[in-house]
Amino acid sequence: ISKSSMDTIQVTFARGSAVLTEEGKAFLRSLGAALKRKPDVWKSVAIEGHTDATGTEATNRRLSKSRADSVKSFLQAEFGLSNIETVGRSSDKLRDLDNPESAMNRRVEFVPEW
Repeated sequence: ISKSSMDTIQVTFARGSAVLTEEGKAFLRSLGAALKRKPDVWKSVAIEGHTDATGTEATNRRLSKSRADSVKSFLQAEFGLSNIETVGRSSDKLRDLDNPESAMNRRVEFVPEW
């Protein structure tokens, strides 16, 4: 996985859920394998959890952090990866501004430190 593509990678979630989908797990297996093969290329990865604009700020903050934590747990369990931090962004950075309730907003994004 190239450095440039890491900035746009997404794993999406059902509304109100932090449970990884099978599609999300498949993607994370590809990502985890790539990161495991090249541990000298990245220093750390921050996983940012996001929500759509439904729900309260407090609920969305917790949910977005839970989404990021789910991805981190999966990558650690499947690949033994470390140097992963998580943060919950709530609905602060909507991907689909025209539709604040869009599934595109319920995601995690990866921010690597190279």
